[in-house]
Amino acid sequence: MDQKLRLKPSTHVHDASYDPETERLTLRLNGGTVAHHGVPVALAQGLQAAPSHGKFYNENIRGKYEHSRVR
Repeated sequence: MDQKLRLKPSTHVHDASYDPETERLTLRLNGGTVAHHGVPVALAQGLQAAPSHGKFYNENIRGKYEHSRVR
């Protein structure tokens, strides 16, 4: 079951949720909504705690995990 992540205001990452059972991280970004698969819980927690969600996403998740467009 998806759990909404609490994010600070960000110009790149607008909303995020994480399902620990399937390790799916779903993000609403400027370019649309994407789901990343196989993301460890530690990275979802890191995204939530990061001072810059966009920078954390680009450095630690983008291009490193299989993903699909949601909308």
